[in-house]
Amino acid sequence: MKADLTLEQAANVACLPGIYKYSITLPDGHQGYGFPIGGVAAIDADEGVISPGGIGYDINCLPKGTRILTKYGYAIPIEKIKLGDELTIIDEVGKFRKVSNVVALLGRKSEKLIRITTRAGYEIRVTEDHPILTKNGMVEAENIGIGALVAIYPFEGVEYEEPEEFVILSGEEFSENIKKELRKRNLIPLTSRNSKLQIILKLLGYALGKQ
Repeated sequence: MKADLTLEQAANVACLPGIYKYSITLPDGHQGYGFPIGGVAAIDADEGVISPGGIGYDINCLPKGTRILTKYGYAIPIEKIKLGDELTIIDEVGKFRKVSNVVALLGRKSEKLIRITTRAGYEIRVTEDHPILTKNGMVEAENIGIGALVAIYPFEGVEYEEPEEFVILSGEEFSENIKKELRKRNLIPLTSRNSKLQIILKLLGYALGKQ
């Protein structure tokens, strides 16, 4: 508990508007999102606040080096993810692939990781409480047994490599009105590291692929 932000989070909760008397953290408490997991606080309904971090979800973790698939099909190690990155996710029932932005980053030390290996050779290492999608819904990793049917996502994506930066399009070729609009959309100067380049390349791929 002293090794992470548990006690600091408990103190922060004690300073919330409308808290009734005390912020309490139980002996098995640990770091959470804003509120410590295992923390208890009563908040006045009229003068208090509502915090998503205080309504009951734990932190599930993947270790350093785990490949995470991004919106554009390349994979990056989990430790290189930044706030605002767009990642590919599957909804909780495993039916839809969609994109979601990273809104929070938090790490913790875990003494134990579980390695899950499928018959097809796919492998993942996770903390005991990490949810795994099965035919019966989400199940914590520690409760996955031999022979269990788990969902996989076969597309792994290519490893991301930061390109050498160079200018592809300076914008000087256009009139002032066009340049104004392109700058507004962060499209000039268009460099090899411009975040919009991935979208442009994807559109070009669709356009050229139809010919």
